[in-house]
Amino acid sequence: RFIAEVLVAAWPDLRLEDAPAVRLRLCRVREPMHPLSFCTMPLYGAREIERELPWALDDWLAYHLDFLGFPRGDLYDIDGSFEEVVARRRFQGGGGGALKYRKRWPEMFSAAAAELSGRFPGCTEALAYAHCLTTHRALSRWVLILHAPDEYMAVSSSDLSEVHRAIASKAAGRRYAVLFTQGVLWARGGRDLVGQGRGDDPAARGCVLAMSRLRQPRSFHAFGIFDPDVCRCAGPHWCYDTVGSELRNVANALDEDVIVGFHFVEMLAREPGAC
Repeated sequence: RFIAEVLVAAWPDLRLEDAPAVRLRLCRVREPMHPLSFCTMPLYGAREIERELPWALDDWLAYHLDFLGFPRGDLYDIDGSFEEVVARRRFQGGGGGALKYRKRWPEMFSAAAAELSGRFPGCTEALAYAHCLTTHRALSRWVLILHAPDEYMAVSSSDLSEVHRAIASKAAGRRYAVLFTQGVLWARGGRDLVGQGRGDDPAARGCVLAMSRLRQPRSFHAFGIFDPDVCRCAGPHWCYDTVGSELRNVANALDEDVIVGFHFVEMLAREPGAC
């Protein structure tokens, strides 16, 4: 399977024979088309997270790639701090999906972008999503934007099979740029309750989930599952540009009893009171 995309700027008075030549490199895809993969936002500060929650990053990747069975995930970072996390997973031989590591993502553009990202970590976030969608046009039928390690997707079955069926049913006969999933906020319970529960051992496996015991009563549209063949440019929650004006901003939603995103807004000790 090959994929190529050429963007051409045209002027009415430009003759075809005078048009500049476009050199094109085709990349062969040596893996099957995945039904659903995920990409992260550009992440940073892995060492700081692990000093407080040693297993948080390993748990997050193992849950989505091994337990839920995402066949592929693309992890973007801006400072190279996730290299040890990725190396540890590969050394341990995680039996789940493949993990593509986009180390020091802003350096792909320029030294200036890398320097700016050190001060403003989100400045290349939209570019990362565009890169993700463009890459996955030849790799995945749908792509979930799984922003950061404080977010987990919960599904109705022990794997993604029900999610695949729900997506196929929603998209039958129509092409959507994005399918929304509901989100729910979870919190430790504020500053007065931190450290009072049996699950509040930050060195334990699964501590992010165990320490969060307060659930927001209402859900909201929070996570996007994008069709990379339709959506060309996205933010963390919405598609901003599509292929073909007739498809612009066309969206639908997946039922909450099939898939829902949990956002643990008080994952770190400095965050209690945020919810």
